[in-house]
Amino acid sequence: MDPLQELFDLYENEMLQDPNPTVAEPAPAQSPAEHPVAVKKKMLDDEIQAGSDPISAYEKVFGDIDTFDPQSKAEVAKVLNRYNKSRHGNVAPEPGSTSIFALDAALEQMEDEVETEEDEQEEMKTPSQFEEDPRDKLDKMEEYDYNLDVQYLQTYGRA
Repeated sequence: MDPLQELFDLYENEMLQDPNPTVAEPAPAQSPAEHPVAVKKKMLDDEIQAGSDPISAYEKVFGDIDTFDPQSKAEVAKVLNRYNKSRHGNVAPEPGSTSIFALDAALEQMEDEVETEEDEQEEMKTPSQFEEDPRDKLDKMEEYDYNLDVQYLQTYGRA
């Protein structure tokens, strides 16, 4: 028997196979609602909607909070942040109110309007031929004369 007979047989088996094998179809992608993280998030939201406070709801869904683990504390902080944003996300001051919150909101709105006007004016502005090129400023910088330093060191020595 030829010592390479096994190799020849393997070659023949591979070459005689179907030239267009059926490609395995990829598994259908899970919908976002079926993902385990999304399921736990939904369970947590359902607990909070049922009237449980966010901390106890977190503990029911994910287990006890490890206060020595920064990752665990970050997860709790994300839950609390999401809870606060859902409750207090669209708070607007009462019309005609003179509270600090109302004054601050009015001031922010005025600043936003001014900024957008300035941005629009800056965009509309064409470059002037008299504006200085920043590269020219670099050329005009003073050059420091180190000869005085050398003369001082030669006269008085090192300090």
